[in-house]
Amino acid sequence: MIDRSEIYAILNDMLNESTNRNIVEDVLWFDLSLDTIHSYRRRHKIHYPRPPWENLDDAQYLIRIGAAGEGRDNKVHATLEGLLMFGYEEQIRREYPKYSLKYIEYNSSSNIDWIEHISSSSGTWSGNIYDFFFIVLEKLYSKLSLPFKLQTLDNSIVRIPYGTTLFAIREALANCFTNADFSIPSGVVITSAPNYLKFSNPGEIRIGKKQMLQDGISEPRNKAIMKMFTLIGIGERIGLGIPEIFRIWENKGLTTPEITEDQKQAKITITLPLEYRARSTNIV
Repeated sequence: MIDRSEIYAILNDMLNESTNRNIVEDVLWFDLSLDTIHSYRRRHKIHYPRPPWENLDDAQYLIRIGAAGEGRDNKVHATLEGLLMFGYEEQIRREYPKYSLKYIEYNSSSNIDWIEHISSSSGTWSGNIYDFFFIVLEKLYSKLSLPFKLQTLDNSIVRIPYGTTLFAIREALANCFTNADFSIPSGVVITSAPNYLKFSNPGEIRIGKKQMLQDGISEPRNKAIMKMFTLIGIGERIGLGIPEIFRIWENKGLTTPEITEDQKQAKITITLPLEYRARSTNIV
């Protein structure tokens, strides 16, 4: 088992790679959503009580995690990955005109009548990956009534769900962003219905479906986004996420998940059925 000091050593090497080629020259670091950045830093501190960069100012912190870098003008600008994680939807769409994040919840398996719809283009929230991730995760926690513990975040007591089912759902959601090709129109779409959850992202399976299901094999398209998730405890088990999802569903007695690749629309979908193969214990 790799301890946290080793994880930091590995991440530090990866995060020190040059980000200059990904600099967004017209977005300075403080043009990003400061609320999102500060929420991320608080989550980082909760996951790692003594994060090595906690005393850095926001600009230097963003550089350390790969979300910002120094531009030709010697000022600190967002990187493309930092823009996706912490920017505003209108800024992101200037770089990725096809960028789209959607969560749709249906009250039946017929996919006709939806009861909730969240979109990055609504204008009611930032529209970035980080905020969407936790908005949707909270919706899925509530849907499945997952067990939780209480922790302090943003000066209030919040629920922090835990358990193996949480891990599977969290990994499937994170996988959408670490593997998405945001230049493709289909966008990231999370669909929730009484009998399934679907996680769709634009792009192809880079290593093939067979290799995707094998432990230790991982080739994420968006490595810097994966690293940023890892720092807050998401996707730490690099290369084990998808195989572990299948193992958890198997152990819970749930119907086997399915991975499909739509080459016409250039999207990948992971479906997690919420139906049991036979009588079993509670989902969580």
